[in-house]
Amino acid sequence: MDPMELIRKAVNDGKIPEEYEKKAELGVSKVTDAIGKVEKSSGAKYPVWFVSPYAVVMKGGNLYSEAIVYSRFMPLSDGTNLILTVELTAPLVAFGSKDTIASAVAHEFLHYLNFLALLRDRTIRSSSITDQVIEALGIDEGELYTADLVYSKSKYLIRVLDEKFRDGLNDDALNKKSIVKWINAGLPTVIMSPSENQVKLPMVAIMNYIPEERVRRLLKWT
Repeated sequence: MDPMELIRKAVNDGKIPEEYEKKAELGVSKVTDAIGKVEKSSGAKYPVWFVSPYAVVMKGGNLYSEAIVYSRFMPLSDGTNLILTVELTAPLVAFGSKDTIASAVAHEFLHYLNFLALLRDRTIRSSSITDQVIEALGIDEGELYTADLVYSKSKYLIRVLDEKFRDGLNDDALNKKSIVKWINAGLPTVIMSPSENQVKLPMVAIMNYIPEERVRRLLKWT
C-alpha cells in the first residue's frame, strides 16, 4: 500500500491544498526513519501504515473536553482476513517534528504488540461477543503491558516515548499548527467520541490470524 495514496486522492478531489501534500511527503521520510529504528530495536516488522487525509478530534463526555488524536492503531478486516494497520494523520506528518513523529510511530507499535498479545492469549475484551463478531475496543494507555517485551530492552523506545508520551502526546507547537493551519482553515476534520473509536471484527478473521515470524518470536507465539 502506498502510504500517501489517500492524501493524493484528497488533493486531486480538491479537499486538501497541494502544498500540504508536499509537506506530508517530506514528513514521510521522518516516518520511515522512525519505523526503521523501531524495527531494528525490536527485531520485528512494523505493521502496514498510511497517512489519512484529515485531522481527528476526540470529544469526551465533558462538553469542553476534546483532544486532537494524531495516530491510531487500527485493526481492520475484509470479512475473512485480519489487517492490522497504523493510521498517521495528515497534520502529524505535515507539521510534526522528527521526535514527535518518532514517538507516535513507537507508541502505535506498542499498541500493535499489545493487540497481538491479546489475540495470542484469547483475552480481547469486548462489550459483546457472539459467534460471528468480536467488537474490539480501543486499548487504554494502562493496558500496554506487552510493551515490557521490547520497551525494557530498547533505549530508543524508552527515549522517544518518555519525551513525548506522558499523559498523551505532548507537543504544543504541533497542536497550535494543527488548529490554526488545518482545523480552523476548514480542512477535512473527523470529530468522534471514544465510543465511536471502535471496530467490529469477524470471529473467523480473529481465529485465523497468524503474525509474521519475527513478531511471533518476539511475543513467544506458539
